[in-house]
Amino acid sequence: METQRILVNELSVSKQAANDYAAGDIINCLAHTLRELIKHGDQIGCEIAISTSANLANMRLLSIGPNNTFYACLFKRRGPDQQAVSGFLQKLLRNRPSTEELLAKYERHRCAHYRGGLLVDVARTSVAAAAALEGWLVSLRGCSDFPRASVTARYCRDDNSEEHDVVIVHFIEQSDVYQVRREPEASQNSGVHVSPMDLDQQEAQKALDCAVRLPDEKRVFAFYNRKIYVFFEHMERYYHGYLVQHPREYRNRDRKIYNHLVRLGWIDLIT
Repeated sequence: METQRILVNELSVSKQAANDYAAGDIINCLAHTLRELIKHGDQIGCEIAISTSANLANMRLLSIGPNNTFYACLFKRRGPDQQAVSGFLQKLLRNRPSTEELLAKYERHRCAHYRGGLLVDVARTSVAAAAALEGWLVSLRGCSDFPRASVTARYCRDDNSEEHDVVIVHFIEQSDVYQVRREPEASQNSGVHVSPMDLDQQEAQKALDCAVRLPDEKRVFAFYNRKIYVFFEHMERYYHGYLVQHPREYRNRDRKIYNHLVRLGWIDLIT
């Protein structure tokens, strides 16, 4: 059985909760999303392995007041349902291997995250682990640096490798975890696993059906309704897709892809 690594993003704990009530909602959302991913793995015959950084416990979730760390907020939970959520996430914090252990063999890799047009070093974080291991990233709700969209990182495995953009499958809400369809035979109508985007699953399938594969690219690109979408295969015949909101940014991030999109005529036609 294939193992899919899930990385809980400690960088998405960014003092976004104004009070204990808001922190509780964020914690509940994280727990429900992780449980839905575990259920999703069972449905597609994939073992889910969840890891996170040892730093997650000490990241500050509350914007004010003492005892504002993620771990402290877990212990403020009350009631049977809240205690179950707290127990589930406390167990998660003890999962091994941690992000740091997973990255131990990637001593020379480099990873940066695009934020506001700048690249921020995230080489020893769960974002880097997701890029290195083709893992899925789960972020806490309300962090402005990690909104509901796929995460793009600039990654290089070692000094002998070329830096390139890695698109990381990203989840925040339970509803982000869509069901996939499996076709008995490989075909143009392969199953789709879509991230939050402006297309429903049926329309996303239509976009995937007209997608093209660019040279030396695992991802496939589609021009649909005067917008550009990219899909990448995270398991055989299972695709995860998202809207490329600003295709012209490829000019600076990946000139080769940008040039192909220009030659296809898509850049001039986007709305």
